[in-house]
Amino acid sequence: MEARAEGGPAAAPLRARLLAAGADFVVVTAIGLAVEEALRVVLAAGIGLAPPPGLYPASLFIGGWVYFVFCETRFGGRTVGKMGAGLRVAGSGDALWCSVRYVAKVIQLLVGRGLLFGVAVFDERRRGLHDHLAGTVVVVDPQPSLFRRPSS
Repeated sequence: MEARAEGGPAAAPLRARLLAAGADFVVVTAIGLAVEEALRVVLAAGIGLAPPPGLYPASLFIGGWVYFVFCETRFGGRTVGKMGAGLRVAGSGDALWCSVRYVAKVIQLLVGRGLLFGVAVFDERRRGLHDHLAGTVVVVDPQPSLFRRPSS
């Protein structure tokens, strides 16, 4: 049974959202590691300073924010994970609301991991708290994805 988003495309299945979130987590972690290493090199070589504590979490936050805002504004609401799972974010595609969604995701992860998708289990359109705050819904994308065969 697929929930419809107010007469629009079908709301994304929770399993597909979790798959997309896992893939995006891997991408954001790689970006965070790359940003951290680049900052370490710049600080050590350029200024001769030891990296400050908390460099990796800051790199992860900033790298993730740039990744989500860039992908969701430039690729029609699709991150690498959402492309792979055949999903996209419907609703506001501007950088401000993408930022709101991202910051809300980070807060939910820090406060309680179950909140991220816990609300989506009980919501008819499968919207997480971050989707409610930004006025968005994750829907099935009609374009072919990496993990779904194109319909013939």
